[in-house]
Amino acid sequence: MTKILLSFLLIGIVIVPFIASAQFNPGTVPDTVVSDVAGIGVVINRIGAFLQTLLFALAGIFIIIAGFQYLTAQGDPEKTKSAKNMIMYAIIAIVIGLVAFGIEAIVKAILPGVTAPPAP
Repeated sequence: MTKILLSFLLIGIVIVPFIASAQFNPGTVPDTVVSDVAGIGVVINRIGAFLQTLLFALAGIFIIIAGFQYLTAQGDPEKTKSAKNMIMYAIIAIVIGLVAFGIEAIVKAILPGVTAPPAP
């Protein structure tokens, strides 16, 4: 019974970010037809924002799973090492995601004349 509840909980944790990002309000989303270079930039910004959201959501899920594995390891060194590695990789993913936020600022500092299209 607890395995079923745990699997529903994990499925819910995985699905919620996708449901939140899938909300569509036609009144606030501009036309998605790419007609010039700025339109390509908008599409790239949207894809990047979605991937960053996905990265942070997956990193959080992996930290929760690793914490559960660590707590249920019962002193088994192999399981605790696996859980610690999973936490370390999730933290690395979060750091990479935070660095990705700063790439635009770095490019703007190097090339001051380049402007990015507004984010959606």
